[in-house]
Amino acid sequence: MIVSTTEDDCEISMKSYIGDTLEMYGKKVKSCITPAKPNLLDANDDEAIRDRAKFHLVVARLLYLGKRGRQDILLAVQLLCTRVKLPTIEDSRKLGRVLR
Repeated sequence: MIVSTTEDDCEISMKSYIGDTLEMYGKKVKSCITPAKPNLLDANDDEAIRDRAKFHLVVARLLYLGKRGRQDILLAVQLLCTRVKLPTIEDSRKLGRVLR
């Protein structure tokens, strides 16, 4: 975490941490305006994903990021935290949206 302060401003940057998390996710992501779509809270019965450990690790890193500097992603990440035991394909899509 890099904290830059001036007389009038304070800026927190976690570019390296974010870059490492995106690299860990392993997919290229485009940017989007919001971290979640309106269907964030919708339950789903999709097929479970294979790499649950990677899903769990990326969600944990995003939780740290959300609590330290990116509160805008916190609601979506907290929902994904409830899904780490048995994430589905739809949960993986929601994770990709947060990463964007």
